[in-house]
Amino acid sequence: MQKDNNNIAQIYFDNANVIVLALDAEAKVLLINEKGCEVLGCKQKEVIGKHWFSNFLPSDYCLQYQRCFEKIMSGELDTFRDEENPILTKQGEERIISWHNSYFKDERGNIIGTLSCGQDVTGYRQAEKKLRKSEILIQTLINSLPFDVFAIDLDGCYLMQNTACKKNWGDIIDKRPNEVAPNKRILKIWEDNNIKAFGGEVVEGEECFECNGRKKYIYNIVSPLYDKGSVIGIIGVNIDITDLKNAEVMLKGQKIDLEKKNIALQEIIAQIEIEKSKIKENIAINVSEFLMPTLKRMKIKGVSKKHVEFFESQLKSMTSAFGRNITKKELKLTPREIEVCDMIKNGLASKEIANLLHISLQTVEKHRGTIRKKLGISGKGINLTTYLQKN
Repeated sequence: MQKDNNNIAQIYFDNANVIVLALDAEAKVLLINEKGCEVLGCKQKEVIGKHWFSNFLPSDYCLQYQRCFEKIMSGELDTFRDEENPILTKQGEERIISWHNSYFKDERGNIIGTLSCGQDVTGYRQAEKKLRKSEILIQTLINSLPFDVFAIDLDGCYLMQNTACKKNWGDIIDKRPNEVAPNKRILKIWEDNNIKAFGGEVVEGEECFECNGRKKYIYNIVSPLYDKGSVIGIIGVNIDITDLKNAEVMLKGQKIDLEKKNIALQEIIAQIEIEKSKIKENIAINVSEFLMPTLKRMKIKGVSKKHVEFFESQLKSMTSAFGRNITKKELKLTPREIEVCDMIKNGLASKEIANLLHISLQTVEKHRGTIRKKLGISGKGINLTTYLQKN
């Protein structure tokens, strides 16, 4: 029967999913099960009889845990019953083991060794480390945001706030919205929004309230927080849009002022057009009613009919844009060339121009060629008279 019990104990010992380790009074390995060998990457014969701390712990931890062992051996078990430390595998890899320690005694009651059960928690600790790192990164990111960020739990209490939120509202952790809201109207809005968010909605909208004697505008967004499909809280942000709203009001005022000025400018332009029309009409009437009759009655000896007709044509075109167009600086026409242009426009032939200006026909033709070049129509088959009349 005793033999059967020993066999059962051995089976449990070898098949336990935790490390089972027994050390003698000198910290040498008496027993280690298959799980322990598996974690170490060793065979039992490579472990049994070896000094545990100098062979299977990283050198930085040897002295520390050797002293813990000595304390247990002296009977101080309660302090060191549960410990966690790294061990060193055959391949040089560190594994973190969570130990539950005890000791065993001889027949006279003397402590002669330790018995420890260990769980490999390396994966858990690495995951925890990554999680802590992620939490730090997320918290740093949230704290760097220039607007309020907060979270409320299912009990309706604030459980998180970022730096901006604390600066704007003070420490609100464990408080409720009714302890924070600036007035009853805002509290009602918050409570309605929170109820909707706890119901699974994402709620957003603008809020306005008095703060330190001035209007403050907040854009508020509240969203549910889920865990495995269930709402476990809500998270919200308050974005201060006061400057934006003030800018909108200012721009609206400027727009109204601009529209008024635009209307006034249009009225001024319309009045200028009316005045311009009156000036053109007055010139046309004066030329038609006074100058033209006088010109027709003129009988100047030596003045040809063509001269009179040319003078009439010039008077009629006094209000046209031809003079302004032909005297543009970029054309670089000389005063004589401008004079020739005017005569060509009014239909005078080269010979007539030569007679009027007392210059040779060859000189007129030379002027015509130069004018065509400066106007950019040389060699393009464009009639100079037609071009000048259109422009």
